[in-house]
Amino acid sequence: MKIARAAVLLCALFLAWSCGQQDTGNFKITLKLPENLINDCKKDSKYEDFVDDFCIVNGDSVELSIFSTDDLSRPYVFDETRVLPVGGLTGSSDFSSLRSNRYYRFFVKVTNTQEKVKLTGGAEGILYEDTKNYEINIFLGLTGDFVRVVSEQSDKTSLSTYFTEDDVPSGARAVVLKDGRIVLAGGSIWRDSGSESYLTRTNYIDMAKLTVTDGPSLRMGVKDHVAALLETTDAKGALSPKTGKVVIAFGKTQDGYNDKIYLLDPEKNTVEQKVSFTNRAHARALTIGGEVYISGGCDSGSASRDIIKVDKKGSASSWKLMEQGRCLHGMIDVSWVTTDDEGVETLHPAILVFGGAKKYINTDQDKELIGYNDEAFAEIIDDLGTQKITVAGVECVTTGAQTSCTSLAGFGAARVKWDDPNKGPNEDIVVAASGGFTQTANDQPLSFSIANYILRGTGDLTNPKGMTWALSSSGTAIRCAYATMVPISSPDSFTVQYTALNCGTGKSIERNHDARNEQYIYSLEVRAAGTPGDFGLSASARASVNDGSIDNSNSGYFLDGPTVVNDFGQAFLFGTRYIYVISGFSDSLD
Repeated sequence: MKIARAAVLLCALFLAWSCGQQDTGNFKITLKLPENLINDCKKDSKYEDFVDDFCIVNGDSVELSIFSTDDLSRPYVFDETRVLPVGGLTGSSDFSSLRSNRYYRFFVKVTNTQEKVKLTGGAEGILYEDTKNYEINIFLGLTGDFVRVVSEQSDKTSLSTYFTEDDVPSGARAVVLKDGRIVLAGGSIWRDSGSESYLTRTNYIDMAKLTVTDGPSLRMGVKDHVAALLETTDAKGALSPKTGKVVIAFGKTQDGYNDKIYLLDPEKNTVEQKVSFTNRAHARALTIGGEVYISGGCDSGSASRDIIKVDKKGSASSWKLMEQGRCLHGMIDVSWVTTDDEGVETLHPAILVFGGAKKYINTDQDKELIGYNDEAFAEIIDDLGTQKITVAGVECVTTGAQTSCTSLAGFGAARVKWDDPNKGPNEDIVVAASGGFTQTANDQPLSFSIANYILRGTGDLTNPKGMTWALSSSGTAIRCAYATMVPISSPDSFTVQYTALNCGTGKSIERNHDARNEQYIYSLEVRAAGTPGDFGLSASARASVNDGSIDNSNSGYFLDGPTVVNDFGQAFLFGTRYIYVISGFSDSLD
């Protein structure tokens, strides 16, 4: 394999570095900043309390890390890091041996003089050939806070999806491809007349180019579907296409419910129908070991018990049955890996599902949440089958004719992990959940959940069914009936882990034009306190530089929108026309 000595050129408005390229095989990386973040920042009252956190000044450092792999189906390996000071530096930096026909990932973080990480961003999936020159962008988002993605430092250059400010979007889904692009698919829009239109549109969001382009049309307009990345392979077992494909399945349609599974191929720009099951919407999906698992889903009458597996050949089949049919539930990867004496690793797929509803919810009178008829609030499914799990804190209490049971649906949930046993419970399974709705008593309508939850399993990580489980809660001002959540990367060896929450339908349980609301975006902190073996956990919203946790310069409204996370631990949140990002603190979720 040919190795070329390449000049990796970092360019940004606040840096005095040369950005001219010469010869071939060089990278020009332009660092892009959030809207108005650097414009006279110290004198801008909007940011006066956040200068050190969110402004780039002389004395800060820019760290560029480079990773590579020979195939996108394999993990990236670390190649090199270089730390460069802000201010006073000129010229390019010739410091990396880039190898032809190899895929590269670049990660940038900006720190202050106390080594506090302020901004991060990255680009990945770039196939390097030493006969070419490359120009890519890296958008630097705020760590633990959200900004709108712009191509320059102006709201007029905001990246926009197929939704417009005059629409009220709902039920779209998004997926991050292996090359770092994001696919946004489907959804519906509510118009002033009160009518709802289901969309067949898709977009590709390319963060390395900072562009949004149209993808292929879906076979039918759909919302409340599932979308997940499938690592399809060819006859030789190689990833094909290199981007992976997107599984798009089920969902609500203009005339009812969809029963089909489709594969979107980004390389061919096509959508292929694969197979049909029963009609359903509000299912949940995960990618585990490159394969896609779809759980549950419901129509207006009942919920499915199915867990469907889509393998790397693109074939879909029933994998297991849950004890309880459910939709609008939480679905978490609790898989584990074992290693034999010869060092061969084996993945053991396992899924935790919890909460949810027994039918499609339209109004607060649809009192069909799991929990009131001795149903399994949570269960774990693996290759050996399904098992209900007992969860401390999940209970029913009867007083006279009224019964109150633990119930939760329509929430966002994400697993968080600690890397340091002295900073948090790294041997536990910890799931944060927020938003959604509950039924406080058997004779009461559905209402907003007013708590952040932590579902925690303690014991042997290779036996999640045998762990001891507990659900705890704390009060919150977050009110959203249909929420989505993903983890974001946290600082190394830190007591706090973070998630990103996209908060939808903030006025009622119903989703219609009159229930539209501003898009609220939160970063949730899951904080560990105590000592190893005795850590307590709490969850709360992190203070934002954006007043009220909304984009004050966006006049659009929405009902709900998807949230996805890339391999850097950056979260992307969709809703009213624009794309938002919450950056993580390190280069990986692991």
